[in-house]
Order: sequence, then structure tokens, then C-alpha cells
Amino acid sequence: MDNCREHLVPIKKDSKVMGMIVLIWVMMLAVVFLCVTWVSKLGVFSFILSVAAIAGGVWLTRQLNVEYEYIFTNGEIDVDLITNKSARKRLITFKCKDIDRIEKYTKGLPMFEKQQYDKKSIYCNEKDSDTYCISFKHRLGKVCLVMQINENMQNVITPYLDKILAREAFK
Repeated sequence: MDNCREHLVPIKKDSKVMGMIVLIWVMMLAVVFLCVTWVSKLGVFSFILSVAAIAGGVWLTRQLNVEYEYIFTNGEIDVDLITNKSARKRLITFKCKDIDRIEKYTKGLPMFEKQQYDKKSIYCNEKDSDTYCISFKHRLGKVCLVMQINENMQNVITPYLDKILAREAFK
């Protein structure tokens, strides 16, 4: 029987993302205002440009609605990026048995900040509880990820980890 678990992590919009949204909407409104102002010179092109600016602004804003989904299946974890609750992209897949280190994550953690990895990524809200830094060997090389691993995910991952590693990581 397959052992399967999913965990969805919606990403909270910080001040940087909110600033981008405001900038997108200000630019969109500026283009629409200019098109309305110059309608006598631009004619029908003014209307087309206004519609394109509005559609582009809405599309760009929706692209900033991001969530990550972790899918555990029989000792393997898939990390997917979901954009606007409609587009899914597989970011990485790895086996739990390849994990060689897990530490509770805090900003500035030496394991993530100071050590050399071939790939480093954060796939969660950094300030969430149950956030862990995980390193493992992968076909990409040495990888370090920051993920939110709640209690349900810990329960299904633990049997696939080295006993000492699991005990130290989730104590």
C-alpha cells in the first residue's frame, strides 16, 4: 500500500511583494490614463493599449499568488510551485534516504548561510513554525532546502531517515 501525504504552504505577501503589486497597478493606471488623454491622437490603438495594460496588470498580480506543495510518496518528496492556484511546476524531487542533515531553521542559520551547496532554496515562509533546513545529495549535487515540515509530514518521513538523524532533527 502506498504511503502518501500532501502539505500545502501558501506564501504570505511581504512588503516587497506588496510594493511590486502597487507598482504594477500604478503603472497600469498610468498607461490607461495616458491612453485616455491621448485618445484623439492614438484613436483605436488607445483602447487596445488600455485593455492590454489592464489585462497585463491583472495577470502579473496573479502571478504573485504563490504556494508550495510538498507531496510525500513512499519515501520520496516532490516540491511543487503553484502559481495563482492554477499553474503547477515541479521544482525538485528527492528521496528521504538521501537526507544527511536536518536542523530547525532560523534566519542566519550557519548550515544554510555559510556552507557551500550546489543549490539552495527556500520553499516556505521563513518565519513559520515547523520550518527546517534539509541537506541531501541529489543529481544536481549537494542541495540545501528550507521547508515547512509539520507533524504529519514528520511522521511519514521519519521511518525513511537514519534513526539518529530523525531523533536529533525532530526532538
